[in-house]
Amino acid sequence: MSKIIAHRGYSGRFPENTLLAFTKAVEYGAQGIELDIQLTKDKEIVICHDEKIDRTSNGQGFIANLTLEELKTYEFRNGMEDLEDESTDNIKIPTLVEFLDWFQTTDIMVNIELKTSYFAYDEMAGITVDLVKERGLEDRVIFSSFNHFSIQAIKEIDSNIACGFLTVANILNPGQYCKKYGVEHYHPMFVSALLNPEIVKECKDLNVGINAYTANEREHIQALLDLGIEGIITNEVELAMTLV
Repeated sequence: MSKIIAHRGYSGRFPENTLLAFTKAVEYGAQGIELDIQLTKDKEIVICHDEKIDRTSNGQGFIANLTLEELKTYEFRNGMEDLEDESTDNIKIPTLVEFLDWFQTTDIMVNIELKTSYFAYDEMAGITVDLVKERGLEDRVIFSSFNHFSIQAIKEIDSNIACGFLTVANILNPGQYCKKYGVEHYHPMFVSALLNPEIVKECKDLNVGINAYTANEREHIQALLDLGIEGIITNEVELAMTLV
């Protein structure tokens, strides 16, 4: 059975990449969470998709140029008001430490995406792996990135930690590509999986798991379920859970 993985938490109804979105994802039945990490000016790992906070908060600027204390002064509503169960804290930018401390109380998995395409964040891999391993959570975490050098960096730190190669465009023989670099998962756009069932077969034959992003329509989610891939990354948790 495919896992339903909440994209940036339950972002279809709650502000993305906030503790509110994460807790609501679990409340509504998601078996996993996908989130994005950035590095602050003072070398704290925080959860945010964009390198800048302009789109998702009432602040401005690059995360790399702001301290955690500065970032915590803003609300990350992503334009959403009158939210169910919101509090002062759960719509602030979360640190990875705050997330992991909550995550330990659940039984779900997490896909941590390293956002290293704009800023290299050379220290990110080491800091993040240490935070996960300090809590003994390695078996419940997949690290992914569009920057495949970042995944190689994770593997150099600990080859046993599960990783996934994210792609936008199709690549030839993705199962073989993942195997070549010791990577356990392939994360394509959902249309790649639907349009290229041979990719799904190749990955299954090589024991490479496919987690496809970001399917939000009923017919797309159902088609991915029918393919029997490992995970479906979606903004629409409630819809997806009605189909599994």
